[in-house]
Formats: sequence, C-alpha cells, structure tokens
Amino acid sequence: MMPWFLDNGAFADWKDGKDIDRLTIKFLRRLERVSEAIAKGELTAPDFIVVPDIVGKGDESLLFSRQWVHIFRESFPQYKYYLAAQDAMRFHYLQDNTKSPYCIETSLFSNTYDGLFVGGTKQWKYTHGEELVKLAHKYGKPCHIGGIGNRRSILWGKMISADSCDSGVAMIHSKHLKEVLKMETELLWSA
Repeated sequence: MMPWFLDNGAFADWKDGKDIDRLTIKFLRRLERVSEAIAKGELTAPDFIVVPDIVGKGDESLLFSRQWVHIFRESFPQYKYYLAAQDAMRFHYLQDNTKSPYCIETSLFSNTYDGLFVGGTKQWKYTHGEELVKLAHKYGKPCHIGGIGNRRSILWGKMISADSCDSGVAMIHSKHLKEVLKMETELLWSA
C-alpha cells in the first residue's frame, strides 16, 4: 500500500469559513475511525498526522496546535504528529531581538512534535521552505512540504532536502501524474 498521511483539513475548512473548534473534534472522531480500520486490518497506519491548526494565525495557531497535540498523543500514542507551519508564524526563539516560546523552533526542540508539515501559501512555501527544512533537520525531525503541485515543484522539494511532499495537482491532471510517476527513474531524481 502507498504511504499516506492524515491531514487535519484546516485549510479547506478555513476556505469554507467553518468553526475550527467544532471541526477539530470532528477530526478527532475521524482519527478514531481510522484507528478502528487499522485495528481491523482494513488500512495501514499513516506515516504521520498533521495536528489541527488555524490558517494564517501565527502564534494563535501554535498555541491551538499545542493544546490539541497533547490530547491526540494521550488518546492515540501510536502515531507521529507533525506541526503545521504556515504564513505569519515565528520561526526562531530569538528573532528580531526578542525572545518568544511561541515559535516553530521551540516546538521542534521540545519534542512536542515528531516532524514539521510546511503548509501555507505557495509563495510562503517557496520563500521559506528551505529554511524550514533546515530548522526541522537541526532538531532531527523530518519535514514534509504540502500541496506543492507539479514536477518542477517536487524537484524543488528534493533539492532543498525535504523528506517528503504531496501534490493534489498530480491526482487531478493526468499530465502531471505521468510526470510525477516517471520521476523516480530520471537522472535528476537519483542525483
């Protein structure tokens, strides 16, 4: 079976203007159903789970995720949990001559999360993706870049040493799916 991860759905819900607290409880129920399917042998375990976040809210999102990750870990300790990094988040504990525990670095250093999921806008991913991959690797954590699109973007993810990435574009447009599926045999991919 193909490797997979369980996304929290925050971006789609944010686009639809839905209430994040209610949806996080819904996501917890979805995780219960997934766990039951795994126990029955109907599904393999996900590589990781993206902890619920609040799109575009920076520090507020970090606090929100921190509250939920402990509930998820207590209820489902068998999974790996990734912090969703996105626009408006602070990267480092010491940044702009100020200190703050509400940052990606502290979240990774504290071992609260097993990895980093780079979400946010495409422009933000391309601007900060490499720095975020390095930050995750500094603390021995894998870094996944979400929704980066076509072949060129996936090659970019490999060039900046992302551990994994995903693309809905490849699933929607057959041209892109063919490009992605043949990448592994290309010289550039194995370089």
